[in-house]
Amino acid sequence: MAQLIKHPERYGEIIITVSNTSQVQTIKLDSQFDLALISEWTQLDLEQLYTLNPELKR
Repeated sequence: MAQLIKHPERYGEIIITVSNTSQVQTIKLDSQFDLALISEWTQLDLEQLYTLNPELKR
């Protein structure tokens, strides 16, 4: 893997630079909210919400 990253042209690959910035923002809620509402507000489906918040999988 290290050789591929150092010399991608040898392996016919192109390495794309990806910015190291957060794609989501953390918010704290004072009370419980309906996940369907949060899904609607954030435009994330419920599976994405569960993926980003593993503590919700109880």
